[in-house]
Amino acid sequence: MTFKTPTPLLRSRTYYFRLRIPTDLLAVYSPRKELTCSLKTQDYKEALQRVRLKAIELDQEFREHRARLAAERERMLASAACASSSAHAPTACAVPPAALRPFAHMPDHEKARLLTLYQTEAMNEAEQARTSPPPGDEDKARQEWQDKEDIRKLLEGDAFRPQQSPLCFPPSAAYMERLKGQARLFLEAAPLYLCDGDISPMLDKAEAFLQRHSYAMPTTDDTAETRAEFRSFCLRLMEMELQVQRIFLGRLEGEPWAALPAPPLSPVVNGAGAMPVLQTT
Repeated sequence: MTFKTPTPLLRSRTYYFRLRIPTDLLAVYSPRKELTCSLKTQDYKEALQRVRLKAIELDQEFREHRARLAAERERMLASAACASSSAHAPTACAVPPAALRPFAHMPDHEKARLLTLYQTEAMNEAEQARTSPPPGDEDKARQEWQDKEDIRKLLEGDAFRPQQSPLCFPPSAAYMERLKGQARLFLEAAPLYLCDGDISPMLDKAEAFLQRHSYAMPTTDDTAETRAEFRSFCLRLMEMELQVQRIFLGRLEGEPWAALPAPPLSPVVNGAGAMPVLQTT
């Protein structure tokens, strides 16, 4: 990870996660200087597990922000170079991407459509994570294979016959255990967040999902009604993510690949403009 996992902070008999925002990302999170959230537990060992999960999520979030900032810098440099040469090649400049549409402008039928898409997209992402470990994992997998060969050599003695090293190594056992741990922690923690109506675990996933479909997250300038609709939308996503993580964990543990549950029914907008939250199973 790009930072040291913080120690759980005890406040009023409940543990909290607190991390100072890296200096190079302060502009992204401004005006905040640190990230703090409740771990929803009074047990220290459980808090340690949830801190590790949150740290992994934030590490990935930081990496994505840094990649985005680097891409923006490259686009700015490319635009400057393009402007300087526009007299010679006026068609060489790339058209800037379309701006994201506000969440407040999303019609109800579009919300319903996105809700039907989320489970499939989330499962595809999970499967991609399972089959595409991070750089450097192949070295770990190779070392794990060699360790097994060394143990077999000790056990078999003179009867030992070395096996040929695989051409391609699957993801390492350590990486697979990390995925299992993340899934278990989400399955354990998400129902608590749902009971409290806390959408913080889903904000990153919701933002990425909306951006893929050309929508932006609500801002503090949006109305209370829009923020309430977004909160209900995220709670629906969290319920579906629970289903996805339950199936994904089974897949990691060797169970037959289960089918995704049926997509949620089209949302019914009540007087407050919020969508009702489905009950978890």
